[in-house]
Amino acid sequence: MRKHKEISTLIIFCAAFCIINVVFYISMSNAGSGALNYIIIIYPIFWVISGIVLLSMIKLLKIKIYNIVRKVLVLFSTPLPFFIFFTINAFYQPPSPKIKYNNHGQQRKMEEIYFYRNGQIERKEFYKRNARFDWEKDSVWIYYDRKGNVIKTEQYHKTQ
Repeated sequence: MRKHKEISTLIIFCAAFCIINVVFYISMSNAGSGALNYIIIIYPIFWVISGIVLLSMIKLLKIKIYNIVRKVLVLFSTPLPFFIFFTINAFYQPPSPKIKYNNHGQQRKMEEIYFYRNGQIERKEFYKRNARFDWEKDSVWIYYDRKGNVIKTEQYHKTQ
């Protein structure tokens, strides 16, 4: 009976730890420029507190970590899997687009160039500022395959 209580406690703690980390990650992703608060303040504080709680549970409840299931639960109750996830996620993020601004008379225009991982251009998008100072699609958008061949173009009418 004691073994079931130990494993149940580890499962509940691990699940809560993972769920809170995922909630923080989603919130951080939506925070925009406020994401630095999560990285510098919230995550480290949460990880230190949860580490103290985990060690206290192991010591006070005398939980034995002797089989692979318990070791995996303890491992996923630490920040290590999230460091690995963040590293892999950062590595596989597509390169940010290159943005150019131009002035054509009184008209403000913008060109965004998106790239594949290998540095080849993926697509070119063109925008112009309208009377409400919003960006609207303009000119011809060009889509390229990984070899640099044009695979599609979209024409947007220029309205003066």
